[in-house]
Amino acid sequence: MSKDEEKPVIYGSDSIVSLEDIEHIQLRPSMYIGEIYEPGLYKLDSEPILNSVDEYLNGFGTQILITLDTHKNIMVIRDFGRGIPVEKLVEVFTKTNTGGKFNNNSYSRRIGANGVGLKALTALSDFLEVEVYQEAVPEAKIPAKYGKAEFVDGKLASYDWKELPNGIPSDKHRGTKISYISSEKYLKTRTHDIPKLCDYMDTMAYQNSGLEFVFTIDGKTKRFLHTGGIQEHFANFTKKRKLKIMFEPILVSGEEEMFDYEIVFSYSPNSSAGDRNIVSHCNGNSTPEHGYHVSAMRAGAALALTQYINTAGNIPKSAEKMKLSGTLIGNNLVAIVGIGHENPLFDGQTKDSLKSQDVTEPIKQGVRAQMTKWLNDNPQKAKKLVDLVITFAKYNEEIKKLRSNIVDAKATRSVFEAGSIDPEKYTTCRSNDPEEKELFIVEGKSAGGGVAMATDRNFQAIYRLTGKILNVYGKNKAIIDNQVLKDIVQILGMGWPDPTKANQTNYKNLKFNKIIILTDADDDGFHIRILLLTFFYCFYPDIILNGHVYVANPPIKRLTMNNGQYFYISTDKHYDEYMKELILHSFTLHSKKNDVQLSKKLFGVFIDAVSGYQVLIDNHAAATALKPDLLEHIVMNIDTVLKSTDDPSNSINKEFYKRSGYMITRHKNNNIITFDRGIYHASLKYDKTFVDEHFTPILEKLNDIHIYGVYLKGIRSGHDYRGTIYDLCKTMNGILGPKIKVTRFKGLGEMERKDLKETVINPETREWTLITMEDADRAEKALEVFMGSDNNKLKQLFYAGEIDGV
Repeated sequence: MSKDEEKPVIYGSDSIVSLEDIEHIQLRPSMYIGEIYEPGLYKLDSEPILNSVDEYLNGFGTQILITLDTHKNIMVIRDFGRGIPVEKLVEVFTKTNTGGKFNNNSYSRRIGANGVGLKALTALSDFLEVEVYQEAVPEAKIPAKYGKAEFVDGKLASYDWKELPNGIPSDKHRGTKISYISSEKYLKTRTHDIPKLCDYMDTMAYQNSGLEFVFTIDGKTKRFLHTGGIQEHFANFTKKRKLKIMFEPILVSGEEEMFDYEIVFSYSPNSSAGDRNIVSHCNGNSTPEHGYHVSAMRAGAALALTQYINTAGNIPKSAEKMKLSGTLIGNNLVAIVGIGHENPLFDGQTKDSLKSQDVTEPIKQGVRAQMTKWLNDNPQKAKKLVDLVITFAKYNEEIKKLRSNIVDAKATRSVFEAGSIDPEKYTTCRSNDPEEKELFIVEGKSAGGGVAMATDRNFQAIYRLTGKILNVYGKNKAIIDNQVLKDIVQILGMGWPDPTKANQTNYKNLKFNKIIILTDADDDGFHIRILLLTFFYCFYPDIILNGHVYVANPPIKRLTMNNGQYFYISTDKHYDEYMKELILHSFTLHSKKNDVQLSKKLFGVFIDAVSGYQVLIDNHAAATALKPDLLEHIVMNIDTVLKSTDDPSNSINKEFYKRSGYMITRHKNNNIITFDRGIYHASLKYDKTFVDEHFTPILEKLNDIHIYGVYLKGIRSGHDYRGTIYDLCKTMNGILGPKIKVTRFKGLGEMERKDLKETVINPETREWTLITMEDADRAEKALEVFMGSDNNKLKQLFYAGEIDGV
């Protein structure tokens, strides 16, 4: 027996350890920075920058210097704030829930609040050095101070601080300087997301008027400084995205006891991008998932417009019976929403969404009052808004009625008389009104057949993809020779673009208001989507800019109840979230030790941690020809298994029987272990193959779970569900029971007509994603990188100065 075989990894009581803060961050980095790889490193890089911004928010320092040496992987961030108190340097960088942000007297405005960011930076850096110069406070008889600490792999290597009776040396400045080398061991990368950091600093400069970010990468410097505040941000944002605005933006501001806010917004007549045209932040930090400040702004604007419509009295008779509401054009909002809060609540360490409910009512009523005043003071502009609402309402009414139109025989014949489109590929529709016509571009013949049965022939046409789609990026439009693309060009009716003419495409001849890409939700389907979107972008960009291109989102599952009711699941993540909520509403989690009910939050952590565990055990059990519960007992009691003997009456053997219910016999001569329970008999050869291929993967998953000694209690039944982790997983995953049938769709071809109709065809129930070109320059750069042939193009463009934070 080899040394590996004699000394396997043991999982027993000795494996349960208490970790220091830094050790826990290193073991579970995703709990602190969201995820690892480039997104995690980006989050890590932003943490010390946020601390420097907090100093500015409280009146100290107007410049932040960020320097990155990509060759040595060294990042240096320096501010000119007050400097971290030198006596507490080590605690601030190593002890969670320690920091000045918990003291409102020190920070009346702050982005950071959890006392975690700098600890994560320490833990996930191979090397970190912090230097601090603090100015003297004469009135308190406090001298100037200097402090320095160094950390290697999260552990303190050196630390010292001293008073400076003669003040800070003339060649130094007050503030904090942090230098670090991020750890590839923990983050699995050393590639800093330079474009995203540039974009981040640019946005932060808008949101913190007067604060300058100086970013130097390998000697090349970029500066981000904006002094025009939220209105300048709005102007540049709309210009960058090429958004047409209906009127000069409305400015709303207010001040409450715990927070103040500033909002600027308008409407875009041609864009219906939802929250993608809204930028939000709290205390200067971007909140990309928005939160209560944005939902309150949207609600206030909708209420004001709805009230104005109901009281204006100038609604055309044709629209009097329509359901007119400001929410109809809510997705046309373009806005910058900023808030400063003394004690903000976020959805987690990543701070992507604001969860401070106290902002809701004041912002909603503030926006409502200001917009009501604007509507009354600007009747002509208000009429344009009302007309836009009526247009949307009318469109919705027309879609619901699905009016029938006479077949335009002449137009239909002309399609096929050209001799290039196979009628088996293309099914036209009866309507000759481009405003209501929809074209589905469907993957495959079988899927196309099902879609054909589900569509409404009055206004929905189908083109079935049966050939290869060409990647047209960088290709000469005049020499493209691909039958699929030629078919699509002819069906759309705009003509083949002529690069020799100024007006190469006649968009007025577009025969369909909506073009829907409908493919399977797999790699091939996504590839087809990308190729088609590349074609539309390169050949007909205006149909994307004007909101004509969509991607359908077919479900992956249908859940059918015992009473016949059913609903759809769009993604695996959606299904996991649904199951998690169902489990949380069906059980409570309790400690075996003292029967105390654990918090719902901890229960949620447990559910996430055990995700996939049952499947893992089942797969390894099948491979080892062992029962799943037996395999789990072997792994969890490996020390007992390896100490067992060939005597069933041995105390160790009895101990395993007590824990598992299986009689165990270990035959040391051939390293075979047998297990018996009733008529069940199984054998296991304990060797390096078993350890490497089965034991270790299960053990790693068990270590990830890190919550043991618990049981479930049914909320309605009051019944206790006890057992191993595998048993608890079976209980939770079986919550749907036999009364709910789960149907998984592997592709469009396997979906029934009613499923297709409800999820991707019927205007009242379908789920589509509108394809938008939020930034034409950014889209062009992305296509050049991902669809072109030069994978290093993005980096080359950045260093050449041709792009700025793309």
